[in-house]
Amino acid sequence: MFAWLVGRKRILTWDQIEKRGFSGAPRCSLCKQNVEDQEHILNGCRVAQYQWEETRCLFGKTKRNP
Repeated sequence: MFAWLVGRKRILTWDQIEKRGFSGAPRCSLCKQNVEDQEHILNGCRVAQYQWEETRCLFGKTKRNP
């Protein structure tokens, strides 16, 4: 399901929430530094990067792009 949402750029991030008429701080809920959008959550966020690395280690994989 997650991969399907990613492929359709439908992950519920602040940029998607704002399109639905809600308002709030558009900052990333994880790192609080950048605007939260799909690209940032999957590739740019330092907290998400740490989680991707932990997941790779869990499965015995070397460092690669998520």
